[in-house]
Amino acid sequence: MKDLPTFTSSGDFKDRLFDTEFWSPVVLDVLQRNDLPGSVDDIVAGVGGTFPTFLVGKVVVKFFGTLDELARVLFSL
Repeated sequence: MKDLPTFTSSGDFKDRLFDTEFWSPVVLDVLQRNDLPGSVDDIVAGVGGTFPTFLVGKVVVKFFGTLDELARVLFSL
């Protein structure tokens, strides 16, 4: 599996939350590992939400953090 991105701050995370270029290598890795089709051009960022969510055709790819990360993100919004 590709290395998951790391963030220097909650602001850095928020800036990249819907950034398809930033997340595309990991999204494509998830698709490949599950034998699902898709290319960089097919990735569309979801709208709203706390964790990165992407649509690739009829497939939804959503990344979750740990409960500690969820609490930290929610309280920083």
